[in-house]
Amino acid sequence: MSVNGQTALAILAAFGVIGLLALMGAYLVIGMAWDQSPLRANTARSDGRPTGWTLVGRALALRCPRCGIGTIFDSRFRMRTHCRQCGVVFWKSEGEWLGPAVIDYSVATASGLVTWAALVLAGFSPIAQFICASSAALIMAAALSRWSRSFWTLLLYISGDLTQTHDLAKNESAE
Repeated sequence: MSVNGQTALAILAAFGVIGLLALMGAYLVIGMAWDQSPLRANTARSDGRPTGWTLVGRALALRCPRCGIGTIFDSRFRMRTHCRQCGVVFWKSEGEWLGPAVIDYSVATASGLVTWAALVLAGFSPIAQFICASSAALIMAAALSRWSRSFWTLLLYISGDLTQTHDLAKNESAE
């Protein structure tokens, strides 16, 4: 096996381990935030608060984590400032884009490197490796950007950072 083939196998193995650790880390972070969340005071759910799986379903559906009805996006890449149903404010400060950006960058880098490694092992030319790996990175970053923002908003919600609400009555009279 060539040096490039060995490097590709090493990269694939490393990303397998890193992927497993990242999933474990995400599970622990969300679990710890949920465990300490004020939303989890009573787990009987007689008060109408959503379960953890309901919140994950809302994030996957790109819905407001608080009410589950309002959408969190105006268009493909433009996120709403607040929920039009319940008024919760999604982005309170300018620095809140950093978390989803790091997730997008990590996914793009990983998908590009994994694609490159697979193409090296398959014996493709260097030009094909470059084009396919770059395309995979761009496509994955664009495809998952909405869900990275949605899950980041979910994390802000369960950690108690989405408490501020938008005045819906004033907004409706202005429209």
